Amino acid sequence: MRRGKMNGDNNMMINIQQNRILHSLLHKAGMMANKPDLVNGFTDGRTEHSSEMLATEAQEMINYLSATVTNDEYKAANHMRRKILAICHKLRWEHDTGAINMESVNKFCISRSYLKKPLNDYSNKELPKLVSQFQQVYNSLLKKV
Repeated sequence: MRRGKMNGDNNMMINIQQNRILHSLLHKAGMMANKPDLVNGFTDGRTEHSSEMLATEAQEMINYLSATVTNDEYKAANHMRRKILAICHKLRWEHDTGAINMESVNKFCISRSYLKKPLNDYSNKELPKLVSQFQQVYNSLLKKV
């Protein structure tokens, strides 16, 4: 791995790998247009260019963006799981109390879903196809009625 250069204050400058990670996270978070402002904030107004950041500043920004991306992915995955549970309500996969019977949901997911694993084990990228699969199950039930 290539190391960053030292600046006049003997502080390590951002390295190529950090800069690549930073740009990747900015893209994932949809914040590339805000990059100059973010860099300015993390460098206390010293610069708007990520290539001029100190390694410690870059790492702080990477940590912040990682948490943002992870949080957004978690929210999106949770939204899709809630869609699936709403379909399960329509399918009447419920207890007498009206609560979803998660045992039935997970049994279906393990035995008949496309990746054969419990609902909460599906990633954000895998969930759209699972939502479609549950919608197909519901639609086929409607056709039978």
